[in-house]
Amino acid sequence: MKNRFLSIVMSFIIALSIIGSASVYADENMEKNMTLEEARNIAYIDIKSTDEVTLQDIKEQVLEARKIVANTKSWVADGYSGCIINTKTGEKRELPTFSSVFPDWDLSSLSNNIELENNKKNMMLEKAKKIVDVDIDSFEGLSSNDIKEKVLEARKIVANTKSWVADGYSGCIINTKTGEKKELPTFSSVFPDWDLPSSSDNIELENKENSLMSRHDTIYKIKYTELNHPTNVNTYSFAYFLVDKGDSVLTRALELYTSETYNVGYSINGQSIGHGTYLGLYDAFAMDGLSGEHISVRASTYDSEGAALFQMEDYTN
Repeated sequence: MKNRFLSIVMSFIIALSIIGSASVYADENMEKNMTLEEARNIAYIDIKSTDEVTLQDIKEQVLEARKIVANTKSWVADGYSGCIINTKTGEKRELPTFSSVFPDWDLSSLSNNIELENNKKNMMLEKAKKIVDVDIDSFEGLSSNDIKEKVLEARKIVANTKSWVADGYSGCIINTKTGEKKELPTFSSVFPDWDLPSSSDNIELENKENSLMSRHDTIYKIKYTELNHPTNVNTYSFAYFLVDKGDSVLTRALELYTSETYNVGYSINGQSIGHGTYLGLYDAFAMDGLSGEHISVRASTYDSEGAALFQMEDYTN
């Protein structure tokens, strides 16, 4: 009994030390990382690993996108007036100016046969809407490699806002209260032409031995960890273990101390293989086909930052 009490106390002390070190890490990196809004704008810019990417390439993509999006709205150029008239009722609807609909956009840069360019359909409207707000000036002075790194960083942030599993795996979100399962899509079906994001697993890469979960006589592994916003800090792995009891892994939050939802992801050797987003207290993220693999587990939240208690389990599905 005494040994068990000491074990609990030591676990609590270790948890506090993790929180302290992670908080410092978050403060140091918060200003370095782009916001989710910035990431969503940048992530869909086309880059090819074998090609040089220049500021001019970025400008051309963004201006093409703006041409397409501009033609989805009704407007008149600044200095003009216009309206839509219902010829049956005589009702008139005055049109807004271009600058009031699209602040900070330069109409002259889009006016090179705007209708013809749109009809070419070089870019789908859905994609165009995603990059029209890119701050072109933010790429000024960057090398081709720097531009690619910026886009890839944005893609990593955006990828972690969705639930998915890497191609070749299967996984689902399970409501542990009702038993309801929601199968997850593959990464390539959610983000075509994107590479799987890597994970900044400082525990996995630097401290594997200390992060191995102690099993004792049970297949359950329970661990306390801090929950940060994923865009404010490079989310680190808080658990690392060998899947040797079965071929599937399941992770769920036993307690959410400050947030209503959490995100959880799995990785192997620094490569993300699955991600579950906006999960509630009764939700669990399960993945299959992992027998014999060493799995890292990371967690974050888009709600109030704080901490959570997680249970991990490997089993035969």
